Amino acid sequence: MKRQRRQNIQILAGASLVAAIGCWQWVVWPTRTAQHFVELVVAGREGDYLQLLRAKPPYTSPSRAWRATSLVAHNRSWSDVVSARQTFTIWSHSNGDLADDKVHFTVDLGKITSMEHEFPFWPNGVLKYQR
Repeated sequence: MKRQRRQNIQILAGASLVAAIGCWQWVVWPTRTAQHFVELVVAGREGDYLQLLRAKPPYTSPSRAWRATSLVAHNRSWSDVVSARQTFTIWSHSNGDLADDKVHFTVDLGKITSMEHEFPFWPNGVLKYQR
C-alpha cells in the first residue's frame, strides 16, 4: 500500500526533531563538561575530576577557590563545533574578589586536553600542560 502524505510528513518531522536534538547536545557538550569539571574541583572530588583530565595532571591540584560564575567560554570556529572542542577560562578567588590566578583549559570530546595556568607573581606568568 502507498503511504499517505500525512504519514510521510510525520516521519520526516520526527527524524528532523531527533537530528536537531542530537546536534544541540553535540554543540553544548563542551560547556557541560567544563561546568561539571569545575563543580568536581570545587567539591574537592579529586578522583572524579582526574578522570576528566587527558592532559598531564598539574603539579598542584586545581584551585578549590574557583567559582562557577567566573567560567568564561571562548568563541569557537566551525571546526571546533564539529569536533566538540572549546576553550574556557576560569579565575580562582581565594582573597575575596581579587583573582589570584587564571586557568585556560580546552575541552575536547568530553575530556580536558590542555590546561594553562597564569600566575601574576611568576616571572613569565605561564605554566602549560598539554597531552
